[in-house]
Amino acid sequence: MIADNYENEDGYKLSLTDDERALVLENLEVRDSEFGWILASYCGLRTHSIAGVRFEDIIKRETGDWVVRVYEENEKTNEYRETPIPTRHAIRIKTTQEADDELEPSDRVVQESMRTFRRHISQVGEELAEEEDEMFRHLSPHDGRATFINNMLDNNVQELQVMEWSGHDDWRTFRDHYLTGLLHNSAKHVDDEAVKKAV
Repeated sequence: MIADNYENEDGYKLSLTDDERALVLENLEVRDSEFGWILASYCGLRTHSIAGVRFEDIIKRETGDWVVRVYEENEKTNEYRETPIPTRHAIRIKTTQEADDELEPSDRVVQESMRTFRRHISQVGEELAEEEDEMFRHLSPHDGRATFINNMLDNNVQELQVMEWSGHDDWRTFRDHYLTGLLHNSAKHVDDEAVKKAV
């Protein structure tokens, strides 16, 4: 786990390792919160985007990979994008809907409120802080998003591709929030000028 101070507020922002991300998922006891954590930490979604994902938005491409269709409609933007979702998680979410007569493809994947989702993540963080690492006490859904982004960067996915998947359109914001202090791969080097020219 990597922790970094917030610039203008108390607390810490976290980026989890693969094992820590999976540990959070294993300790969530409510299906909606499990699915919310998958969408945050394995797909890079913001909480307001998680709230809008429907079962029918998780699709398998002709190439065999799975993606989540994300419709960003808020005060910041009105855009569409697709972001990857691991096959095992996509199949689990899709199977849940198909096996439940009460659920329709047009239903939201996470039906609990985002406030409840945040509370469940915080509760798991408190539990893991007692058992694993004190820093889990600061866990939030946004740390899932940071984990997704840093996991991609650590695995040498190009910065512009990660920006597209995570819905960032501003290089400086992306750089300042995700390329300073939270990378697990400390040898990572980013050529700011080359990316600026490409954007």
